[in-house]
Amino acid sequence: MLIEFSNWKSRMYKWAEINSGKCKIIKHISVGSIGDSFTLEITIKSNLAPIKVMQNGGGTNFEVGLSYLMFEQNDKSVFNFKLSLYRKDFFDKLFGKNKPKTGNKDFDKVFGIYTDDKKTASAIFKDTKISNLFLNNPFLVLNIQKNKSLLTFKSMKRKLYKTEELQELLNNFRYISELITEIKHN
Repeated sequence: MLIEFSNWKSRMYKWAEINSGKCKIIKHISVGSIGDSFTLEITIKSNLAPIKVMQNGGGTNFEVGLSYLMFEQNDKSVFNFKLSLYRKDFFDKLFGKNKPKTGNKDFDKVFGIYTDDKKTASAIFKDTKISNLFLNNPFLVLNIQKNKSLLTFKSMKRKLYKTEELQELLNNFRYISELITEIKHN
């Protein structure tokens, strides 16, 4: 689905302004393709490290097709472990006995966790707000890359997000980041 480039830009710039964020659009010239590629990047100050919000668009200065929406935050003192959340398949349910468990049976039935810090991972997803967030939204993805000290949170819906949706996703990302920080510093 294509949307007007100007609608995407104005909505994201207004939302960035509401959150005292700085917004920029990076144009990537494509070789051998009809359209261009754009990255709309917003940097928002936080009590912790700055939060980057990004969405890509492909097309022209008039209309674009949008990618997923991604939130990122770097912090070497907090995001110093590996974590990947995934939905279990049939074989995971049979053979995934050594994976971390949260104690929330509904969550543990649906999700598996790859991590090198089982204690922290279990504490994160033991939090009811976080486990319900992922149980109720199959389009969310969460990862921590140890080598980059990077927390990423993605909403895989490829669309022009409403301001309320953007704010809810940002608030959820902040909650996750602050909870992980609290767990790691205690």
